Amino acid sequence: MRALVLILLVVVAGVLAHNYVQTGEIGFNVSVSEEKREIMRLEDRLSDAVAGYRVAGRGTSIGGMAPDSSVEAAAAEVERIEREVESLEERIRQGDDLYPDLLDLKRKLGQAKREVGIP
Repeated sequence: MRALVLILLVVVAGVLAHNYVQTGEIGFNVSVSEEKREIMRLEDRLSDAVAGYRVAGRGTSIGGMAPDSSVEAAAAEVERIEREVESLEERIRQGDDLYPDLLDLKRKLGQAKREVGIP
């Protein structure tokens, strides 16, 4: 009986962990639209690109070398994300439930562009 309860608890914990990883929310019946997943994925990619830019910039300033390809790669990734956000913006219109999330992503994109020096 204890083994059955333990197995059940492990399964429930696994389902909750999976939902949390996929949606950022804890629950059993949590569903996320494709657009919401794309916004979350783009936010993750944007934060990774900015972090990569910071690390590359820090490394080149310490060594006194010219910026290397990792700085350029981070800036190029931000530009790719910008194009994907524009594409996503065509699908999400004002008044949609995801519109505030899109605006937040666009705000973060603007900050990232300023940081990496993209006009």
